[in-house]
Amino acid sequence: MLYRIGEFSRICRVSVDTLRYYDQEGLLSPAQVDRYTGYRYYRVEDLKRIHRIRALKESGLSLEQIRQMLEHPGSTEELLSVKKRELEGTITALRRTLLQLESIQYAWQEEETMLQVLIKEAAPLKAVTFRRLVGSREEIFTGVERIRQYLGRHGCKADGSMIVVNYETGFGGKEQDIRGGIVLSGQLPRDCPYDQWTAPLESAATVIVGPEQLAEAYSALCRTAGEQQCQIIGPFIEQWYDDTTVEVSVPVCRLEEDFDDSRNEDLNIPFEDDPDMVGRWKMVDQIPCMEAFCPGHPKAKGFFAIPEIYFLPHGEKYWIFGWSKGVLLTRMGYPKQTSRNQYTVKELEGQRYLFVEMKLEDYHRYGGRPEIWVLRQMDHRAYSKAEIRRIDRLDRPFEEDPQILGLWEACACVRRPGEFDPDRLRLDEGSLFWKAVEFNPDGDCRVIYGDGTKYRKPDYAWTKGWVLAPISGTAQAYERRRVKGAEYLFVQWKSGDYIYGGREPDYYVFRRRD
Repeated sequence: MLYRIGEFSRICRVSVDTLRYYDQEGLLSPAQVDRYTGYRYYRVEDLKRIHRIRALKESGLSLEQIRQMLEHPGSTEELLSVKKRELEGTITALRRTLLQLESIQYAWQEEETMLQVLIKEAAPLKAVTFRRLVGSREEIFTGVERIRQYLGRHGCKADGSMIVVNYETGFGGKEQDIRGGIVLSGQLPRDCPYDQWTAPLESAATVIVGPEQLAEAYSALCRTAGEQQCQIIGPFIEQWYDDTTVEVSVPVCRLEEDFDDSRNEDLNIPFEDDPDMVGRWKMVDQIPCMEAFCPGHPKAKGFFAIPEIYFLPHGEKYWIFGWSKGVLLTRMGYPKQTSRNQYTVKELEGQRYLFVEMKLEDYHRYGGRPEIWVLRQMDHRAYSKAEIRRIDRLDRPFEEDPQILGLWEACACVRRPGEFDPDRLRLDEGSLFWKAVEFNPDGDCRVIYGDGTKYRKPDYAWTKGWVLAPISGTAQAYERRRVKGAEYLFVQWKSGDYIYGGREPDYYVFRRRD
C-alpha cells in the first residue's frame, strides 16, 4: 500500500515541504509520482528511513553525513563514534545534544507504540462553531469559550463537549485552518453570529487519546487508513470530553482491493455550451472534500502537475481534457481512465472558483470517492489549441551514433536519470506506456507502445542525441548510462504534461535486448 505525501507527512510528523526538500537532496525519493496529478506516493518501508534521517539531523549531523550513512551503512558506527567524541569534548555546552543522540540510538531498537484505532460508522454530530486560520490551540480554546458565554447569555444549553475540526491535509505550517465549537444540545437563538455545523455521516477511523497524544493520534489514523485500504475523504474531527479524553476521527471510504470494474465513462456526449466557462483556469488546491477549501490558504502546498486547465470554445478537446456544461471530461492514466467529472462554480471573495469532482485512481481502480480540484478563473479569453501547446525544433540533420543501434526494451520511468536504481525504483513493466524503441541505420526509428501500437517514419525518427517525434511535435533527448555495471538508455518522455502542462519531461529507462 502506498501513502500520499499528505498522509505520509502526518504519519512521520514531517512537513510536506521538508519531504520535498529531502527528495531534492536525494535523501528520500517517493516510490512513485503520478504523472497527471503530481501526487507523490511513499511506501511503509520509507518510515524507517525518514525516522533515521530525522534522528541523525536532530543529532547535529549534516545532510551530507546523513546521505553517506544511508548510502553506506557500514560507515554508520564510525560516524556516530566521531560525533560522540566531539560531544564529549564539549560536554558542558553540548550535553543536551549528546543525550538526544543516545536516546535516538536506543529508540531505533524499539517498536513504535501503536494506538488502538477502530473504523466504525460515525454517529450524528451537530455543533455551533466558528472557523478561522489560527496560529495556536489557545486561539481555538478562547473562541470556544466565547461561544459558551454567548449561549449562556441567551439562555441556551452550553453543556456540550468541545469540537475541533482540522481541515489541514499535511503536518506543519504557521497557520492552521480550524473550525472550533461546542456540540449542539439545544436550539440556537435567532440571528446567531456562529455557524451550525454538521459532521459528515460516513464511516470513520477513530481513536481515543489524551490531549498530549494528539500528534500520535493523527499519525495512527493515517497509518491505519492506509493499512486497512481506506481513503480519507474529509477533515479530522476532535471531540473533547469533560474527563480530558479526546476522540479523534476522520471520515473514510473503504476501498475494494479486487475492484475489477474500470468505471470508465463514455466521453462522446452532446456538447452543451456555457460561455462563462471559456478561458484559462489556474489550479489553486486539491482537497479531499469541498468543505476543506479556504481562499488564500491552499491545503496542497507547492507543485501542481497540472497547473492550469483551458476551457476551449465549443468544448474543443486538447491533451486529456474536454468539457460540456457542468462536466469536465478527462482521459488520463495508462491504461486510460475516462471520466465525466462534475463541476460547480462559486463566487468567493470577489473571485470565481471552479470545484471539480475528479475521478482519479482510487475511484477507478478501488471504488473510492472523487477528489476535489479547485481552480480560479484567470481570464475569459477564447484560446485555440495551437496557441497553448509547445512545439520543439524538429529540423535536426541526421548524425550517426553506432552505439545506439538495435532494440531497447523499457523497464522503468523516472523523474530524473540520477534517480534510477534497478533495485529500488523499478516499476511494474506492464504499466509502462512505452514498450520498446528500435534504432536502425539512416535515422529510421521504430517505437512500440504497451498496448501493442507500433510507430515508425514519418511518426518517429532519430539523430544523434535525439528521438524526433513529428507525431507530437517533440524532440526527445536521449543518453546512455551505466548503472550498477549494466548499460541503460534514458529517453525524455514529452507527453501532454510537457506539451500542454508546461512540465519538464520524465525519462523512460530502456535496457538493450540481446
